[in-house]
Amino acid sequence: MSSIFIYDIASGTWATQKVTDLNGHIVEDGPLGFKPSIAVPQKRFNTCATTGSSQDKTSHNIFILGGQNETYTISDAWVLSLPRWVTQILAD
Repeated sequence: MSSIFIYDIASGTWATQKVTDLNGHIVEDGPLGFKPSIAVPQKRFNTCATTGSSQDKTSHNIFILGGQNETYTISDAWVLSLPRWVTQILAD
């Protein structure tokens, strides 16, 4: 899946947003959620997340760290950069 789900608190609605890797490529899921080119993080739960913004508030980053899927523990780290909607792996 190369889209993420976004919840709008004000309207109480969900939307989807396409995300890409640093090269602008959109990559679909492989078997069991594995990414052929690791362009977006695999599906997970029990993750840790935090955010950070530039000083001028023109760009924002959402960091996700680790988590689990249905079969094992995940120990990677990712960042989603806004407003470009680009994902990048930081540690594997």
